[in-house]
Amino acid sequence: MDQEIIRLQKQVRAGKHLEVTVERLGWAFVAKARESFDPGFYKLAEQCALSLEAAHHGSPEAMLLGLP
Repeated sequence: MDQEIIRLQKQVRAGKHLEVTVERLGWAFVAKARESFDPGFYKLAEQCALSLEAAHHGSPEAMLLGLP
């Protein structure tokens, strides 16, 4: 999972398919939180959701990742 997170972070920095990549990164953080029992990764997933929400208000992807 760590390698996947690193790969997705590089794609986000490169600006490649931002919305899709940010969503995938958010779900990778959720998976990492579940696998590591570290709730801090949920906060990172929430930041991805906030980014998606900022790009598209009412984004279903953002809501699924954790925005009310």
